[in-house]
Amino acid sequence: MSLGKSLKVVLINLAVLLGGLVLVEAGFRAVIEGYSDNRAFRATQPPPYRGAPFFSAEFIDEAFRQPGGWRPLPGTNAIVPQDFTGRYFTVESGIRRTTDVPADASVAIYLFGGSTLYNSEVPDEHTVASYLQRKLLAAGFAHYRVVNLGVTSVSTSQQVERLAATAIAAGDTVVFYDGVNDVLQGVLYGNAGDTIYGNDRSRSFGQRLLYRLSKKSVAARYLLVRASANYRIENLAARVASTAERFRANIVEAERIARDKGASFGHFLQPTLYSLARRGAYENELLTFGFVPVQAEEAFVAAYPHLEEIVAVRARHGFADFDLTAVFDGRADPVYLDGWHINHRGNEVVADHILAGLVTAELVR
Repeated sequence: MSLGKSLKVVLINLAVLLGGLVLVEAGFRAVIEGYSDNRAFRATQPPPYRGAPFFSAEFIDEAFRQPGGWRPLPGTNAIVPQDFTGRYFTVESGIRRTTDVPADASVAIYLFGGSTLYNSEVPDEHTVASYLQRKLLAAGFAHYRVVNLGVTSVSTSQQVERLAATAIAAGDTVVFYDGVNDVLQGVLYGNAGDTIYGNDRSRSFGQRLLYRLSKKSVAARYLLVRASANYRIENLAARVASTAERFRANIVEAERIARDKGASFGHFLQPTLYSLARRGAYENELLTFGFVPVQAEEAFVAAYPHLEEIVAVRARHGFADFDLTAVFDGRADPVYLDGWHINHRGNEVVADHILAGLVTAELVR
């Protein structure tokens, strides 16, 4: 057979294969109830978005295409978002925009954390940072400006690296808001040093591939859930212990770096859906959609009590550590959009508690 004929056969076979995959996906979407992906779910305006003044198809589109990627921070394992300018999202010099910053503010509060601080779920004015900025102004702290250094997927390890590389002046305040990504990377995925969406290295190549495809494909997500049904996190106790110790050491190191720079330091353990005292019907249904691995609950239930104890011990010894895991207990209106990302109303509650903590610890004056 000539090269030309061989190539033609290959192309025909590829076309048949692709056509078959398209038909399979179409069949799954016709039969399987639910949402094709996280974007499709949020586009339905679920309960946390009900009444949101910013909600629209345009907002959802921009939320899922910004910031257009992430780039490494030179000399570190940390990453920062690409610059982006849209109607709802603005990133300048790798920093998500905080609104309502006074032009003459002379002191900075730097917020370090992951995606729950970067806040892809809301426009610029509804991030934790922007709510905190307005609350500082209302409380008479007009000399402070809030800088949002939240970055999707980073854990305390990368937060420490970015803190060390950030030009912070004497008198500034450093705030760490974290916990979720340490558990995801260190316990669930077993990739404590990774900064991108980790995949458990103990899983097969096929499962890792399905995880990536499942973000867009109903068929892939169905197969992933079936493949993961009997999966258990390997060496769970050892992963929890090493993650907790790394978390504790990173907080200690962050405080040392901040103090060496002449800044004060506050630490806040973030809430998750798994730490709710009671879940409602919406939260229970949310966990069935497959947006996060089914083993996430196992990881958080095993690890978070250890992180809470670390925070409690530090607080008893006079450090400015605060546990926010219970801040949404008893709320009638849902705030969670998945296992840890929250809506604008939830962000305002978090900002209230951060401000209260900063005032209590006299980290703002």
